[in-house]
Amino acid sequence: MKEISNANLLFDAFEKSKKNSYWKASIQKYEYDIWKNIYLTQQALENGTYKQKDFVEFDINERGKPRHIKSIHISDRVVQRSLVDNVLTPRTAPHLIYDNGASQEGKGTDFTRKRLKEHLLRYYRKYKTNKGYVVLIDFKKYFQSIDHKKLLEAYRKVIPEDDLFELVKYLIEINTGDKGLGIGAQLSQNAGVFFPSVIDNYFKTVKGVKVYDAYMDDRCIVVRTKEEAIELLDEFRILAKEYNLVVNEKKTQIIKLEKGFTFLKMRYLLTDSGKVVIHQKADTFTRERKRLKKFKNNNMSAQRATECYRAWRGTVKRYKNNYRRIKDMDKLFENLYPGTDYLSIKEKEKRR
Repeated sequence: MKEISNANLLFDAFEKSKKNSYWKASIQKYEYDIWKNIYLTQQALENGTYKQKDFVEFDINERGKPRHIKSIHISDRVVQRSLVDNVLTPRTAPHLIYDNGASQEGKGTDFTRKRLKEHLLRYYRKYKTNKGYVVLIDFKKYFQSIDHKKLLEAYRKVIPEDDLFELVKYLIEINTGDKGLGIGAQLSQNAGVFFPSVIDNYFKTVKGVKVYDAYMDDRCIVVRTKEEAIELLDEFRILAKEYNLVVNEKKTQIIKLEKGFTFLKMRYLLTDSGKVVIHQKADTFTRERKRLKKFKNNNMSAQRATECYRAWRGTVKRYKNNYRRIKDMDKLFENLYPGTDYLSIKEKEKRR
């Protein structure tokens, strides 16, 4: 248990947990008596008396998709952060395929998008064509479907220590029923990435699929023929069923490569000349327009709105084909919050 209960490790876990949430009263209250709170957590972990506080549960609607969130208290976030950072991540990471970009340091959506672009370029260099088939796979109600027993079997292989394993077991089984994890908790994120790693390794290693990109519950596979695409999808369904995961048939599809496809909210097109064209979906800008207007209607401060808009703008600005749409968004923001400074330092220098 000392792998996670060291005072310095718990303090570091708190510093990471409070990021972007320091404005919350619960976090400020915890920090007021930081060393006392860390000592109590440390003693509870080492004595085997640690108990997680009740979940704070609520529903959100994310891009039209309802999600049930189980939030945990800051003291429990500290425990999970220390557990994940110091035990679970170092031990599960070697079992993940390189092209899984979710919830890993130095990776993320940008990493996965760049890898997919690189894979498409390699595909063209190898076959000299943009003909082929894309298999897009999505799990249905992914986090709600994760089987506790099978997840614990997977974790047991990388956690031989009984005390650490019992803590992981407790944190998983505190979620009611025999399956399902709350979205948002640090352990849930680690489990979400690690759980289907056996499936990913089968296709990458055993089947030798070159273009296979993964991000949480989304998969993108590119192969030469439709027959191969159908065969791989059928195998994927069989393997998923072994882990009690259900493929979302409404979102899972086989598409001709030359027609273009959407993955992680981006539109990809491999042209017949071998160029990869990436477009951001139009609804990305539609959602941002609605969000900015909502900020204004809810009387959000100009400073906070500027921070949010600057962060969003920095993301979409990476794609050159967004230039005109960003200009339109800038005009809207300037109308809503006149006189605000939303430009990056580099853009300011260019405009001087």
